Amino acid sequence: MSMPFESRSNFPLIRLPGALALSCGLVLISMGAVSYAWDQQLIEGPPETALVRVDANLVQAKCKVNRGSSYGAARSSEYGEPVVKYEYQYAGRSYVGERFYRQRGTPVGYMADCERLVGRLLQLSSIDAWVDPARPDFAVLSKELRSRVGVWTFLAIGCGLAMLGMKRLLTALAGRVNKGGHQ
Repeated sequence: MSMPFESRSNFPLIRLPGALALSCGLVLISMGAVSYAWDQQLIEGPPETALVRVDANLVQAKCKVNRGSSYGAARSSEYGEPVVKYEYQYAGRSYVGERFYRQRGTPVGYMADCERLVGRLLQLSSIDAWVDPARPDFAVLSKELRSRVGVWTFLAIGCGLAMLGMKRLLTALAGRVNKGGHQ
């Protein structure tokens, strides 16, 4: 016959049913919120809706290798970041742009993905650039932002654990109140 798990923690709240799930959920929610705030700080330029489309001529396009590794991985993964240079005109003046995304250092995926993207860009006679009318020297080729799948994953799992923990915690506390053994 197995014995039920009993916490020997000196912190009395952790002994309550659901407290660990609630705590883990709140930590994951915090991690998601911090990650979201960090991503927001990396965005350059105005909101997407304020950018104006202009024709541009591609001068250079290549892929820069970014290496990312998992802890304990035998080798690192190679991600590709597009490095571009293009010329465009806005309000009668000529400019040179070097930004692909509004968030610098954003890879497009693995190196093969970057090479496909650069290959498609090099085949075009002209490309679309997106310019900030208030600061015409700021332009990007893509208005898209980095994927926030990780942020939403942290938030979703965190909310799920926090709700499960709260449900178990409130059920346990209600049981104690109904039995007259409230502490």
